[in-house]
Order: sequence, then C-alpha cells, then structure tokens
Amino acid sequence: MTHPKTSCRQHSPATKYWLVGAVEAGESVSKAATQLGLSDSTAHDIIKNFLRQGNTENKHCPHPPTNVEGLKAAVHAAWEELDVADVDKHILHMPDRITAIFQTRGGHTHF
Repeated sequence: MTHPKTSCRQHSPATKYWLVGAVEAGESVSKAATQLGLSDSTAHDIIKNFLRQGNTENKHCPHPPTNVEGLKAAVHAAWEELDVADVDKHILHMPDRITAIFQTRGGHTHF
C-alpha cells in the first residue's frame, strides 16, 4: 500500500542533524539547505523544531494520516500551535511577496 503524497515529507535523521550541525558551526541555513538539497522553508522548519523541542522530529506528522479523522486531528493540532505573531509577520510581508512575483513574471523569488 502506498501513501498519497503529503506536505509532511520525512527527511532522514542524518540529514536533519547534519543541517543542525552545519548551522551551529556558523553555516547559513540557506547555504546548508542548498548543500543538502532542501528548500529554505524546510530547513528553517527543521531548525525551528530543533530549537523548540531539542530534537529534529516532526511531532505533527510522524506518518501520513490514514483516515479523515486522523487528518482532522493533525490539522487541528497544527492550528493550535500557530503563533499569531508569526502569522501576522507573514501577512504583513504579503504585498512584498506579490510584488516580487510580478517582477519575476511568476518565476523564482527570494521568499
């Protein structure tokens, strides 16, 4: 049985700890992410989990939900952990993101 693709891709513990080690050694998150083939947002999420929990485990999605109730529970748990200040920060930067998308004609932006 195969699981459908979800936004909760699990990276190997070695990859996660290599990222944390590189950042602790002074490497930028973006450069370390590029070397590992990770997106910047994924790398930042791994670092954020490490700083918050002391490990690199993704507690919200250890495996994809197998039914609607499991999916609802995972969404509700993630929603409850959202930091309002973090959401506000992203909302405030939305005009900059939209401008960048127009400037690149839908191409890659620095966001």
